[in-house]
Amino acid sequence: MKKNILTVFGLTSFFVISIFALTVVSPSSSTSAYANASGSPGSRTGSPGDLSSCNACHAGILNPGSAIATITSASLLSGYTPGQTYTISAGITGTTSNKIGFEATVERDLNNAKTGSLIITDAVRTKTTNFGNAVTHNSTAGTTATAGANAWTFDWTAPVAGTGAVTIYGSFNATNGNGSTSGDQVYTASFNVIEGGVGIDEINSIADIKLYPNPAKSYLHISSNDRVENMKIYNLKGQQVLDVNEPQMLINIEHLPAGMYFVELSNTNQAIVKRLMIQ
Repeated sequence: MKKNILTVFGLTSFFVISIFALTVVSPSSSTSAYANASGSPGSRTGSPGDLSSCNACHAGILNPGSAIATITSASLLSGYTPGQTYTISAGITGTTSNKIGFEATVERDLNNAKTGSLIITDAVRTKTTNFGNAVTHNSTAGTTATAGANAWTFDWTAPVAGTGAVTIYGSFNATNGNGSTSGDQVYTASFNVIEGGVGIDEINSIADIKLYPNPAKSYLHISSNDRVENMKIYNLKGQQVLDVNEPQMLINIEHLPAGMYFVELSNTNQAIVKRLMIQ
C-alpha cells in the first residue's frame, strides 16, 4: 500500500513539474509577451520585405478601424536628397491602450530591399532591431501610452542617388493589458517618398509642364511639350493615391478628397513635382 502511495505521489509530482516547464517555455505564455515589451523581435513592420506585422506574434484584429496610425516627415514631403538625414515620426492615436509598441523600416520600392541608414535619436524610448534595419520601442518608457496614444521619432539617412522611390512602413501594437498575446489590436501605416535632390520650386523650373485648373475639383489638365509617361499623386502623408501610366491630357480626380497634394510627372529623362490643391 505504501509503495502504491509513493508511486502515485511520484507520478503527480512529475506531471506538475512538466506542466510548469511547459508554461515557462511556451511561446504564447506571458513570459514571451513581456519579453517583447523591450522591443520587437524584428521583421514585423508589415512591409513587402518583412511579410508580417505585429499580429504575427499578437493575436488580434489587423487595422480594426478604431484608431489611426501614421508615419510622417514634413521634410520628406517633396522627396529626399541622397545622403541627407531626415527626422521621421511614427505614432498612433485613438486607442484605449496604456501600453503601445511599434516597429518601422524603410524599403526601396523597386525591389523591397532595406535602404538608407536608421539613426536612434532617443535611446531611452527607441532602439534598432532586425540587424539595424528597423526601429522599435525600448523598455517600459517606450511603450507607455498617454490617453491611448503613443509616438516616437528617429532619423533616417537617405541612400545613394539612383535608388528611386522608397516607402517607410510601420506596424503598431495596442495591447489590452491582459498579460498575454491575445486580444491586442494591430495597426499598420506607410509613407511613400520620392527621390528628389533639389527643392520643389527648382524642380518645377526645369520643364515647362502645366497642371490646371489649380485648385481643381473633378478634372486635372496636363499641358506639356514633352511626353509624360507616368503620373503619381501623393497626399500630405506621403501616401500614393493615384498612379497613371501614359496619362491623357484630362485626368479624373473627383474621387480624391479636398486638400493639398504633390503630383509627380515623369518620363525616361526626368521627373518633376508640382503642388496641387483639390477643392
